[in-house]
Amino acid sequence: MIMLTLSISAILAYFCMFYETMLSTPLSYMTFLLYFRSSECESSISWTNLGVPNIQQQPNMPEETSAVFRTFIFAISYVTLNGLLLITSIMLLMSIKQQSLSRSSLFGILVMPFVVVSFLTLVLDFTALSFYSFDIYQHSTPQGLMETLEIRNPNLFLIQFQAITRNVRIYPAIILLSATSKLILFLILSILSFFGGLLGGRKMSRSAKHRIIIINDSNVVTRDNRNPNRGSQTQSQIFEMMGNRRNSIRN
Repeated sequence: MIMLTLSISAILAYFCMFYETMLSTPLSYMTFLLYFRSSECESSISWTNLGVPNIQQQPNMPEETSAVFRTFIFAISYVTLNGLLLITSIMLLMSIKQQSLSRSSLFGILVMPFVVVSFLTLVLDFTALSFYSFDIYQHSTPQGLMETLEIRNPNLFLIQFQAITRNVRIYPAIILLSATSKLILFLILSILSFFGGLLGGRKMSRSAKHRIIIINDSNVVTRDNRNPNRGSQTQSQIFEMMGNRRNSIRN
C-alpha cells in the first residue's frame, strides 16, 4: 500500500497537482525539475527557487526530459503491479482454505499468479534501482546534472549550476532510489515473499502426489507413495479397520 500511494502521488506530480508545493525549497524544486517537470507545469527554470538569484537567462532544454518520462513510466508500472499484487495476495490467502481443487490446480490458479507478479515487481525494483543509482553518481557533478536535464548549451550555464549545492543535486535521486527500492527492507521482503510463494507452491504440488486414490469397478484402493512397502488397501479392508477402531474406542 505504501508503494501504491507513492506511485499515485508521482503520477499526480507529473500532472502538476503538487506544483506549488514543490516550489517551496531548493530540494523539492530540483526534484520537480529532474523527475516531474512536464510541459504542462513549467517550461523554464526558476533560478531563485534553486537558491541562485539574479539570473534571468534560460537554458535551451526540451519541454520534457527522458528522466521525467522514465519516472512516469515507473509510476504507472508500480501502480499496475501493486494493484495486481494486492489481488494475487488475496488469492494466495484463499488457497489456504481451498479444498475443492487439487493441489496442482490450486498452485496453477491461486499461487502461480502471486509468484509471477512478485517476480515482475522484483524486476521493476532492480531496474529502477539501477537507474537512480546511476543518477546519484551522475548528479555529483554539475555537468552530469545538466546532462540529465538535457541542456543543449551547457557551457553557458556551468557557473549557475556550480552554485547549486551538492546535496540539492544528489538528494532527489536518493529520494527516488529509496522509494523504488522500498528502503531496501521492503525489497528484501519482496524477494522473500517471491521465493516463499514459489517454494510453498512446489510443496503443495508434491504433497498431492504422495496420496493416490485408484477407483477400479466397485473396489477403492488407496496407495501411499511415501511408503510403498505398505501396499494397497481395498474397500473392505478399510471398512474393517474403521470398525476395529470404533470397537476399541467403545471399550
